[in-house]
Amino acid sequence: MFKPAHELVQAAKQSVREFSPAEIRQRLANPGPLLIDVREPEEFQAGFIAGALNIPRGMLEFKISNDPSLQEVA
Repeated sequence: MFKPAHELVQAAKQSVREFSPAEIRQRLANPGPLLIDVREPEEFQAGFIAGALNIPRGMLEFKISNDPSLQEVA
């Protein structure tokens, strides 16, 4: 069944946690977190948080599944 884009976005937001810039700074102060910026490269270059890894949203699953360093060790 077809769903309009705004309904897809609303559904996605129910399962995605967003963080404020202040929350990100606080989390990055501790060693270990990996920050993945899912914006397009042009957006990333316009301004980003130091240490962030840029993987555009359309490539996220592909990059994570093909890069062992991005896979969680069980």
